[in-house]
Amino acid sequence: MNSIKPYVYIASPYSKGDQALNVRSAMATFDFLLTKGSCIPVCPLWAHFQHLTFPHHYATWLSYSLSIAKLCDICLRVPVRYTELHYFQQDSPGADFEISHFEKHGKPVVYSLLELDSLLRTWPQA
Repeated sequence: MNSIKPYVYIASPYSKGDQALNVRSAMATFDFLLTKGSCIPVCPLWAHFQHLTFPHHYATWLSYSLSIAKLCDICLRVPVRYTELHYFQQDSPGADFEISHFEKHGKPVVYSLLELDSLLRTWPQA
């Protein structure tokens, strides 16, 4: 794939819990990674906004997300946590399915920004 900056797929909860908070969390992760500049973040939950205007079945969006995942180098699996709202969501059948895709294709899956940072420091450069 991209040997200079890897594409990092953000896998996080969507359908369980508060969808607005879940999407906001994924976008915040995207913004953090984009600002840091060590990878090219990919946020599949942006499809939420498309779905608000042009709804499709869950299976359609999952298929769409997997198509994007195939283009990515690393999967970052993150929960959603808003301490001030007493909100925590980790369960996600969709994200778990996406993880299995990465594992099936021998691509790394990391579970924290710290773990991602460690992997990126060893990522092959062009």
